[in-house]
Amino acid sequence: MNKELTKKCVIVILLLAISVLSFTKVASYASNPENHKKAIEKLDEKRDVVLKMTAASTGTAVAITLLPGDTATPIAEKMTDLSGYFLVILGALFLEKYMLTLSGLAAFKVLVPMACVLLGIRLFSDNSVWTKLAIKVLGLAAAILLLVPTSVAMMNVIEDTYDVAVTEVDDVSEEVLEEDIKEDTKEEAKEEVKEDAHWYDSVLNFAEKVKDKANDMKDKVEDTVSAIDIKKITSSAEEALNRFIEGIAVMIVTSCVVPVLVLVFYVWLIKTFLSVDIHVEGLQKLRIAKKKEDGKLEG
Repeated sequence: MNKELTKKCVIVILLLAISVLSFTKVASYASNPENHKKAIEKLDEKRDVVLKMTAASTGTAVAITLLPGDTATPIAEKMTDLSGYFLVILGALFLEKYMLTLSGLAAFKVLVPMACVLLGIRLFSDNSVWTKLAIKVLGLAAAILLLVPTSVAMMNVIEDTYDVAVTEVDDVSEEVLEEDIKEDTKEEAKEEVKEDAHWYDSVLNFAEKVKDKANDMKDKVEDTVSAIDIKKITSSAEEALNRFIEGIAVMIVTSCVVPVLVLVFYVWLIKTFLSVDIHVEGLQKLRIAKKKEDGKLEG
């Protein structure tokens, strides 16, 4: 009896030491931004892209509203409306960035000590539910720790896949914008896009060219601007709008949908493999049956 009690006391002291270590040292390490440099750099890169695309869409919208006539005005209004979507994406990126440090605090300052307490209770209880609860709490801690890193990794995979599909510039839409540019300048622009090999570079480059073309056209006297020129720049503005919408769709998937899906997956995983079914009535019957077998209860 004394040996069993001594063993339990040693385990309790060990659990207490793990709790204190987790609450102090490990929590400080996990919540230190310096230990999440790669993930933070990736999220900051996405933040800069969102800000650039917001500025590009707004600048393009302002430029095409100054064109003679009101043909491109609806397109400009739609581009202006895109800022709301960019704001949502920016908020999601900031949330993921701060979750990197907050998840470490939640896991090692709350969940790990809680699991140690549950395991300590299990030492002095015959109910195995405490062990299952402790394992479930540890699984939750692991899930929130892996949430953002997993989301960032999936973001990279999705964007790398999408980059492959957008490495070539659309020659048809570019032809309208580059008709007055020398051939060598065209080749340099195409090589630059291929070298960047990022879908958002293609969007930003094309939007910049639409804006420049619109600015050049608005400086002309209205009588000298033909209907064909207006139609061409309007068509290019529509193409720029489509590229912005497509880019927003990609960023919503990578920045908003993927983290939610990862969280749902981890929760499902925990519920599937670490599910805890607490039935008080069933446990009471098991205790009675055990006492009957031990001869401690008559009938």
